[in-house]
Amino acid sequence: MRRGDLQYTSVKIPADEILNNSQSHLYDGELLYIATDERKRGFFAPFDGRYRLRFLSDFEPLLEKYNLGKNYYGMVDQIVAASGRTMTGTFFSTFTGYIMRMRGYMGKPNNSSYYFAPDDKLLDMHSDNWPVDPYYTREWPLAWEHINDPESAPAWVPSRVIPESLARRKRQSARAADCHAGGRPELGYGFEIITGKCSPKEAWHYETCLTTPRCLQQATNTPVSGTGVAVR
Repeated sequence: MRRGDLQYTSVKIPADEILNNSQSHLYDGELLYIATDERKRGFFAPFDGRYRLRFLSDFEPLLEKYNLGKNYYGMVDQIVAASGRTMTGTFFSTFTGYIMRMRGYMGKPNNSSYYFAPDDKLLDMHSDNWPVDPYYTREWPLAWEHINDPESAPAWVPSRVIPESLARRKRQSARAADCHAGGRPELGYGFEIITGKCSPKEAWHYETCLTTPRCLQQATNTPVSGTGVAVR
């Protein structure tokens, strides 16, 4: 449960709302390990009494006994959280994202992982959607499904592609093309995927990069020749 430096206010919701969005897949009285950067335990009062709560700080004497440096505490948090019967994480958080990926590596069912907010993302891990921009907001089953298949195996194909994801990708591509076309020919305008706005920096949307010699030159470190790329 990421609370500190995360800038996305849509997932910084009160604890009672987190509980309300999570209780359907939790058992009353079960052990609940909370991996968090929230410093005030009082924040989790709605969970206390209903579940047996544990935090990393409860085990610090044991970690100190084995001289484990505090730089590793976050990794311990992730390993413990990944091992749970279920996992409910923070959308937009890359800390949560890697926990989700480890659960995939461990063979945990995708439908045992959840997000507590926003409301339309609670069950995102329950479908094997093809990754879409921006990729960092969540984890994707493509990272572990069929990872041990031989190279000759058929390509991974998602069972469902969200129409809105495709529509957003098309909107981003069109906006990026407008940004680049409106810039100075010798520089061009960049496109910021997160904000969806033009940028004076040379930041490229990958689809427009594929058709832009200048971007391909930067990406492949090869000189531009005419309208294509000369590879040496």
